[in-house]
Amino acid sequence: KHTRPISSSAMTKQVEPLEARTQGEEDEYEESAVEKARNIEHALPSLSELRAAIPSQCFRPSALRSLFYLVRDLAISIALYFIASHLYELCSSALVESFILRLLALSVLFLVYWYAQGTMMWALFVVGHDAGHGSFSSSPLLNEICGHVAHTPLLVPYHCWRISHRHHHKHTGHLDRDEIFYPIRWRRVHSRTARERYWSHWRLSGHLYGLFYVGLAWPLYLFASYEGDVSMANSHLVWWSKRFRTPKERSQARRSLLLLYAQVALLLLWTYTHGVAHVFLFYTVPYLVFASWLVIVTFLHHNMDPRLEWTDDRGGWTWVRGQLVTIDRDYGVGLQSITHHIGLHAAHHLFMGIPHYCLPEATVALRRALGSRYVFSEERILSAFWHNWITYREHMTCPDDAVSFRYPPRKT
Repeated sequence: KHTRPISSSAMTKQVEPLEARTQGEEDEYEESAVEKARNIEHALPSLSELRAAIPSQCFRPSALRSLFYLVRDLAISIALYFIASHLYELCSSALVESFILRLLALSVLFLVYWYAQGTMMWALFVVGHDAGHGSFSSSPLLNEICGHVAHTPLLVPYHCWRISHRHHHKHTGHLDRDEIFYPIRWRRVHSRTARERYWSHWRLSGHLYGLFYVGLAWPLYLFASYEGDVSMANSHLVWWSKRFRTPKERSQARRSLLLLYAQVALLLLWTYTHGVAHVFLFYTVPYLVFASWLVIVTFLHHNMDPRLEWTDDRGGWTWVRGQLVTIDRDYGVGLQSITHHIGLHAAHHLFMGIPHYCLPEATVALRRALGSRYVFSEERILSAFWHNWITYREHMTCPDDAVSFRYPPRKT
């Protein structure tokens, strides 16, 4: 569903994008007069009204509490590795004489380990994600140190990702400036080079075939971009990338990448001392589970629900309206807690300075303030991902002249 430009002069004025700010200040956004007028026209509360509805303590991060979660996640991840490696030695020893029993035991062991370790890697990423938004603590230095501690073992260049991720938050729900999983205009598809079109076709072709891409989507995104720019000029993995526009950002990217290269060296040393099979079983497969978690969660929170509407400046995009192009989900009591309430995404998008452990309280208040504008889905995660994946494949492009876009209701 798409509409043509509306005539209101206030709606045709372009909203200035949120300027790049220093680390830890991304949660402070000031609405322009144009945005406030648009919010009133669309019966949306202002950002200040929404902020006033949330208890003030939700905006005060605790460094000690955040450090606890960082240490907890690291400890669980390390413990999982040592327990699994010890059980692997037991199952592979002469204590289990039957080949069938040994195969069965190893299969159960690794299926449980891969899922548990991949999930803990995802939880650790979320802690680093808080650091990137400045909601880990009020200290930029502590945020940077702990962000690197959380992200570097996951082969994520902390500052490179943080700077890029900021762009997603600045332009969420915007048809032309969003960062990930947004409807792409036809002209942007057809204007790509032959190499980029090949990349995009491989990435997007087929429903079932595309699912095999999920685990690789994250590292490929770090290497290239969402729209398939396969040149290093748009990569997260070099500090001269065009993603980093100022000397300060390039310096930050350089620090993160040096630590990333050191992590790669440690993995190579681990491979040399323990063998390729060991590293594959105990690190590579859990890493792919983590990468799948990251892609699935991001996809499901910015998905193809017909209640969500992408707009451009002509269609009345504002910061508040854009941030509400997100949907909250419940991953279950255990997962919701262990992954630091990442399912409560609307509150996080509106106020990035809220630490993850305050999101439940903030969401209750935000839900009251937004009323029917608050979008929540109770659908099971795998079912939601499958159906939304199909919808996305079939309707991921929109007309060049569209000022707003909604995905069609799901076929029954």
